[in-house]
Amino acid sequence: MVYNIINIYKEGYMENPIKIAVSSGCLFDLRQINNKLERLSPEDRSDFLSHSHNAVLEKGAAYQLVKKLNDLVVDGRRLVEVCLVSRKGGHMADLIRGNLSLADINLSEIIFTDGAGIIDCVTKRSIDLFLSTKTCDVRDALSCHIPAAKLLPNFGVSGLENQIRIAFDGDSVIFDDKVDRIFEKHGIDAVHDHEKKMNHIPINPGPLQSFFEKVHTAKKAINLVKPGTLKTAIITARSRSVGKRVRQTIEGWNLSESVDRIDFMSGACKTSAIERFCTDIFFDDRMDNCRPASSYSSVAHVPWGIANALPHDEY
Repeated sequence: MVYNIINIYKEGYMENPIKIAVSSGCLFDLRQINNKLERLSPEDRSDFLSHSHNAVLEKGAAYQLVKKLNDLVVDGRRLVEVCLVSRKGGHMADLIRGNLSLADINLSEIIFTDGAGIIDCVTKRSIDLFLSTKTCDVRDALSCHIPAAKLLPNFGVSGLENQIRIAFDGDSVIFDDKVDRIFEKHGIDAVHDHEKKMNHIPINPGPLQSFFEKVHTAKKAINLVKPGTLKTAIITARSRSVGKRVRQTIEGWNLSESVDRIDFMSGACKTSAIERFCTDIFFDDRMDNCRPASSYSSVAHVPWGIANALPHDEY
């Protein structure tokens, strides 16, 4: 369904659409074909791909989200523009193009670098969010201050058909990692002491804060005439006893009335909140949260902050 509503651009609700860049592995599950290609010689690879140009690829973790975002149209203009940035080339690029045509996904731009790096393409396009299946590309984007996350390949589906529901972790995602650092070094009692001392001081922004704000700008616009189309949640490991600064900071960003719910999990597993919210995509900095959450929604790992400062397993 396409929602045609008032011209929010002319009326000042939004200046520009949200711009999201995704890699080909986010839209389509390329693991099986990539594994096959790795076992073949260069000549056999070319022969295999030339005979596979009509193959239908499995949907990737961002496929359904992008389809939903495509439907957010305002007076003939899209609230969200999605572009594809991929290292693929040759027959593989042709295979992806063919599947894009079959999927009827609208992309503002399709870029295949044929093996070259993609971070320059991302930095030159004022991207508000970059999703990839490669940690190295995500880290490069984050180092350039571009909100970015690695999409886990396995995903569950609990979202609702005519709604888009986006959930964010707090610390090290929309907030900085100060509290996480204190917890890692000194424990939970030190966190309580710190939060008591900093009671009236807002939390500093984290790597996805600007995207978080952009989502709520779009949410405010479309929900003026189609309430409930876009919903957001914060699902944090914090307890309510150290949650005051979270609410105060959100109020300072003028978003307190826009965030639909805040779940203080007190260190418990977040899956119940993710399932209850009917989440389409969840952003978190800790793989211990991401892996179980991927049974209920698409999950994007933000490899930033103290939890990602030490070597950890690739996934």
